[in-house]
Amino acid sequence: MQKTAYFIRSIRMINFHNFTDETINIEDGGHLFLLGDNGCGKTTILDAVHYVLTAGQSMEWNSAARMSGSKRDGRRVQGIILRYNLDTGVINTKGAISYVALEIIGRNGKPLTIGMGMSATAMDEKISFWGIVRECPLTDVPFLLEEDGRFRPASREEFKDKLGSGSGFISSRKNYRQDIANRLFGGEESYQDICRFLAMGKAYREISAGAADYHALFKRLLPEPRTAIFVQIIEALRTLDESQTILDDLDRKLSWLNELRIIVSDISEQRQAMQRYDWLLCRFNSNRIAEEQGAIKQKIQAGKEQLLHSKSELVSFKRLDRDFEERLDTLKAKDTSGLVVQEKRIQLDIATEKVDLNKGKEKLKTEQSRWQHDEKMFTEQQKLFLKKLTLFIPDLAKRATTLPFSISTLQNELDQFSRNRDYTLLSAIDIREHVEQSDKYLESCHQDLARLLDREQNLQDEINKQEKNLAEREKQSEIYPDLPHYQECLRTMQQNILSPRPLYLGLEWLPTVKLKVQEYIEECIGEEILAILFFRESEYEHARKIAAHHAAIRISCEKRTTETIPDWMRPVFDFQNSDPECLRCLATEMESDGLQPQVTLVDGEVLLAFRSHERALYGRPSRLIGGESRKRALAAEIRSIRNELKSLGRDKREVSRSIKVSTQQQESLNDFKVFLQENILELQGVSQKLKALMQQLEFQQERLQAQRETTDSHQQALESLILRQKELGERIAGEGLAYLERKMNRLKNRKTTNQTKIQELNQEIGGDKRELVQLQERAAKLVVNLTESERQKEETETKLREILPDVEDIAHYVLKSKKGQQFKTSEAIEKELNNSAVAVGTGANQIRAKVNDPEFGGGFRFHYEEDENELRDFRQQSLAAIIEQQATALTGQKEVINDRTRKLFKQIIMTDLLDYLREHVGELDQMIRRINTRLGQRSFGGQRYRFRLRPLAQYKRLISIIKQISSFDPLAEKELETFFADNREAIISTEAGSIPEELDYRNWYKYELEVSTIGEKGVVMDRRTKSIGSGGEQAVPNYLLILTIAHFLYQRKKIRLNALLFDEAFYGIDGGRRDQLLGFATDLDLQLFIASPDQDGVRQEVKHSTTLLVKKDSDFNIHLYPFHWQNPANRQMDLFNQNAKDKPVVFDREL
Repeated sequence: MQKTAYFIRSIRMINFHNFTDETINIEDGGHLFLLGDNGCGKTTILDAVHYVLTAGQSMEWNSAARMSGSKRDGRRVQGIILRYNLDTGVINTKGAISYVALEIIGRNGKPLTIGMGMSATAMDEKISFWGIVRECPLTDVPFLLEEDGRFRPASREEFKDKLGSGSGFISSRKNYRQDIANRLFGGEESYQDICRFLAMGKAYREISAGAADYHALFKRLLPEPRTAIFVQIIEALRTLDESQTILDDLDRKLSWLNELRIIVSDISEQRQAMQRYDWLLCRFNSNRIAEEQGAIKQKIQAGKEQLLHSKSELVSFKRLDRDFEERLDTLKAKDTSGLVVQEKRIQLDIATEKVDLNKGKEKLKTEQSRWQHDEKMFTEQQKLFLKKLTLFIPDLAKRATTLPFSISTLQNELDQFSRNRDYTLLSAIDIREHVEQSDKYLESCHQDLARLLDREQNLQDEINKQEKNLAEREKQSEIYPDLPHYQECLRTMQQNILSPRPLYLGLEWLPTVKLKVQEYIEECIGEEILAILFFRESEYEHARKIAAHHAAIRISCEKRTTETIPDWMRPVFDFQNSDPECLRCLATEMESDGLQPQVTLVDGEVLLAFRSHERALYGRPSRLIGGESRKRALAAEIRSIRNELKSLGRDKREVSRSIKVSTQQQESLNDFKVFLQENILELQGVSQKLKALMQQLEFQQERLQAQRETTDSHQQALESLILRQKELGERIAGEGLAYLERKMNRLKNRKTTNQTKIQELNQEIGGDKRELVQLQERAAKLVVNLTESERQKEETETKLREILPDVEDIAHYVLKSKKGQQFKTSEAIEKELNNSAVAVGTGANQIRAKVNDPEFGGGFRFHYEEDENELRDFRQQSLAAIIEQQATALTGQKEVINDRTRKLFKQIIMTDLLDYLREHVGELDQMIRRINTRLGQRSFGGQRYRFRLRPLAQYKRLISIIKQISSFDPLAEKELETFFADNREAIISTEAGSIPEELDYRNWYKYELEVSTIGEKGVVMDRRTKSIGSGGEQAVPNYLLILTIAHFLYQRKKIRLNALLFDEAFYGIDGGRRDQLLGFATDLDLQLFIASPDQDGVRQEVKHSTTLLVKKDSDFNIHLYPFHWQNPANRQMDLFNQNAKDKPVVFDREL
């Protein structure tokens, strides 16, 4: 496709720093030369062009205006708008609006105006930005508005309204850059390189002065490769590393499973040891029981002999006891009247009565104190109760007025009690009915409140959702198609360095099309078609991979469209302002083999006939085609969302009021319920306590009276006994029975001693009998125990035979083979048994810990059957089977890694990467050939220049492989594989967004510039050669280099504007060489913008140029004086023609 030449024809600056309202015209797409003193504003004009083309991307403002050495301290956009100068400070102190725009002669010679509007109010505030991209002359754009006979810059909204239906208004810097990139610079990928290159051109004098040699300068100027293919390779290599990590994980997993197997095996061994120790314990226990049986038999025999001896002694003591009894009877016969006995009994009675009398007096005193204490307690509790009741009844009446039910019954019962003071009546008051009523109404309130809270939350969720929608809509400058995940798909495309063009953005209505017709047509097309994303052919394959993950999103490219435009589209779409590719895409989608869409009325309803069907139309407003339609649709959606938010807000406030009322009612009922229960229960409790205190007081009164009577009775009985004792004493003395009692006491004492011995012998005999019975019972138990021990021993031996089927003699195996005979005590055996049990428990715990391993446990979900000592996963597979599977998987993963490695090399490296590198290396070679052909036609002060690409030794073979590799050359493929293997670590460790140095084609060459005198052999321009000669001679190659790179960059597909900015270019270069450089730039179709104190465009090598003299007066106002140069013949200047006469340059009048 032939490239269309674009060029800048006019520059417009309004309130752009010190430029009030200036329009600079450039004749016939020629170069622009800016002359003037330092600080006059030349570089500001360059900045204006730079800013319009890049919107500030990769841009540094006038470096001469820096406060210090940092770029961040130089001029800012706020300073441009507010007219900030170092000498005056801010001149536009109240804020200002600025415009800067370019008129570009574009496709078919039609003018294209691009520009930006900006406003600011202070140096430290954010600026407001808007843009315009519209195919019209610069003079048709309404930057200024007339007001009171004077012109002022239009505000953002005024400017937007004045543009009218043709629009072209752009609301954001991002969209502006995207539009400029697609229209003029072949897409965002090339646009980034051009923004970087324009900034380097403007600062080229400083860059070239700091370059050590032409190699470093050449390499720095070359555009940076895009990183997408390298990211793919790095990710693929990292995937291989991850696969290797998976392999390592499988290996570690297998080791983990083998560790589990070892633990299970150890548990089995320890359990066998426990069975052996159990057998040893049974054997040891049987031997011990047999020994104990012999000892008990001896004790039984000795016990029987001791029992016979004790019985013989008991007979002797019983005979002596009968003798003592007979002698006492003889002494008792002497006191026939029993006076001595009576006198003795009375003495005992007197002593008893004295004790009882003293106890009675003490008890009477205690009962008196208790009665006084109980009387005091009753009085205090009665006062407290009456106080509580007096406060409770009025408070209850007050609360009753707010209740939704009546409590008059309860109030009547309380009034009756307060009058009667019957504590039993208060205890009988039942509040359950009122509590149940409260609970009933509380449940109703709770349900209402829950319903209201749910409603409030739902309303709030909907408000949040609508507010989010509103915020998203307000951020949007235009509406988007109503398709699922459409914006997400757009963002994904853009993040992958693609430039999708939605179909609807490339369509514009003719101004004559009615709104109803727009509605019908847009509904006929449908949003699915209008939302088609259009891509350049170079991006289409990448876009297909992304679109495959976004259902319902359609994509297209130029090769999929038709050239035929149906007749129905011509009277409705503006073909001048619509994108031709989008029109062709729409025509392809709506192809109908001559069955054009047609709208008719049936019964007053709209019916669309298209293709093989007819259908009724909804009549929705047009929302996607045309900028005005999208703005109206967005505004309508915003209004709808705001109205919905207002309605939701009203509903939420009403619900909130209902919640407040319900909450208050719920709190009132809760408060009443708690109040009633606490107070009634408290009053009933106090009432019960008063009732109990009253009963206690009455009981204590009775006890006090009874104790008085008992004490008086003891006093009377004591006095009677004392009188009776005196009478008996006189009678005993008269009958001579004074010493009879002493003799009887001695016999009684001896009899008591004898009876004690009899009692002791009886106890001893009983103990001997019990002990004998116990020994006999113990002997019987030992027989049972011995039988049980032998049985356990046999069971243990049976279990051991099951574990050890190959062992014939278990006793020999345990005692000899496993050294069981070394144990001398059961404690030693039990210690080893416990150790084995601990080992089994520890092993089980280790298994549980391991199966819960955070790294591997979740994948198997093992279940440990402790009784069987078996591990099974969630699929009931045994540990042995899983270990076998893992070993097989490990082998399979190794094969997968080998397959992925082959796929990476064959598919990505041998196909995608080689194609990418072959393209760039080929373009670089072609560019050098084309430039050398051009340079061969020109001489610079008797010198010729030639560029050379010399492959570096370490990359020479790689370059050769890339250029010549074939499917029939396996050795070259092997070499390429070796190259990537050697540089694998360096490639993988490359930071995100960077290019591996080994894969950056710019690093593969030594860039050389060869200079030669006409007719002589050339010399490579190295550091030493570069330092020889005048400053002008040294500068020529620098500018040849940047012009060459500009040509390389602008020759890309769909890059239409070949502008290059220089600040103080060609410094120190003589006129002849400067002419040749300008002629060389003209040969390369470049349009130069050069700011210099003394360089004009009046050059014979220049076909057309405009020289602008820039002056600044003492009030910081700028004055511009243009001079237009034309030299259609474009004659070669003769550097040695001394007869040529200079003619004076006369500038036109001030702009």
